[in-house]
Amino acid sequence: MIRNGDSLKRMKLFRTSGVYKLGGFEVVSGATRQRAAPVCLTRRPGGARKHGIDERQVVMHTKVNMSLYQHDLFTIDLNKVIAVNQNEDETTVTIRTDDQRKIEVVTESPEAAVELLNDLAGQWESAVGPLLRHERHAFLTAAIYSIQVEGEEVFIYFRDHSVSFTLPDAAQASDLLGELSRRWREAIGQSVSQ
Repeated sequence: MIRNGDSLKRMKLFRTSGVYKLGGFEVVSGATRQRAAPVCLTRRPGGARKHGIDERQVVMHTKVNMSLYQHDLFTIDLNKVIAVNQNEDETTVTIRTDDQRKIEVVTESPEAAVELLNDLAGQWESAVGPLLRHERHAFLTAAIYSIQVEGEEVFIYFRDHSVSFTLPDAAQASDLLGELSRRWREAIGQSVSQ
């Protein structure tokens, strides 16, 4: 919406090479949406200029697509989650977020923890797209930086932390690396070359 004096006009913005055209103005945005969020241009009363600079302000109104997971103990924005896991025979489900937070949810039993993990991962996958799953772990594919093998360990690296899986020998670790890498490529939509 553009406000100029008392007149109001509604305009749609269309993306052109990462720059949105709005009348004679260009609004740069890093958004990947095909249509920008509504923009409101305001001017000081009387169209005042200060130091030769037009006092218009561009205000971006964004519609955030929040997908919330609601539990009896907490509510979380699924768009912020990067990893969820439950260690075998433990009653705790661990949720890691993109701002380095670690949330631990204690359940009544290991079975209840697995149920919570599966429910959370299912809703999370519906909200953000395919996840990389291994055993009792689920990872946001877009948050993974790399998957590497070192001896008998396979590491999944994120921006601020890593998760490792220890296997009996280096051959099994190499096989797991291949399997996780294949599933990661499939999840992000890349073709798998055999």
